Amino acid sequence: STAATAQLTDLGEPVSWNGKLDPLTSVAETTMPGFDERVALFEDSLNHLNKVGPFRFGYEYTTNIDMLSQGTWHSLPNGDRICRFILKAPGAYTMNVQFHDFFLPKEARLDMYDAVMTYHHGAYTAANNNPARMLGSDLIPGDAMVIEYYEPAEVAGQGALTIGMVVHGYRDLFSFEKGAARVNESGGCNMDVLCPDGAPWALHKQAVARILNGGG
Repeated sequence: STAATAQLTDLGEPVSWNGKLDPLTSVAETTMPGFDERVALFEDSLNHLNKVGPFRFGYEYTTNIDMLSQGTWHSLPNGDRICRFILKAPGAYTMNVQFHDFFLPKEARLDMYDAVMTYHHGAYTAANNNPARMLGSDLIPGDAMVIEYYEPAEVAGQGALTIGMVVHGYRDLFSFEKGAARVNESGGCNMDVLCPDGAPWALHKQAVARILNGGG
């Protein structure tokens, strides 16, 4: 078994969003090699027919990206530093990652956002450290995501961020674009718990959760 924590700390916008850093065009990046989406959708249709496995929305790339050695660093006047790295998956509705070596020292923070800096997820902090040293992120809309690590001077070199999986979301789970297939869409004879027929389940519906595990 492994321990995990999903709590995020509201520390406001990423530190780099203050406009004082170089634009993202100067940040190190890597692009996923691509996959055959037709094959993935065919496999999904068979799994759905045979009720095998969880709903799959994304293709999982196995990676070994040491962000803190491959990312672009920027030193701040007070000695603190920021490391940024961009992941791209052309054509993706969403992207998410799994860190297979994750450790944040005290007062450090990790943020993730889209390439146009309109959607932000974070901050992850030392509160998210766990014995397994693993962390899965939430979904970032679009086909490029920025990962930003802020490191105070007093904890320089203590963090670890190795990206072991990058997920190319080829299904639009959260309706970032209209008309895309989504998980658990109701059939014509299904009752919506938000309609009057669902009134007896008003309490129960609050216990429903969706858990992301890689691309499923």
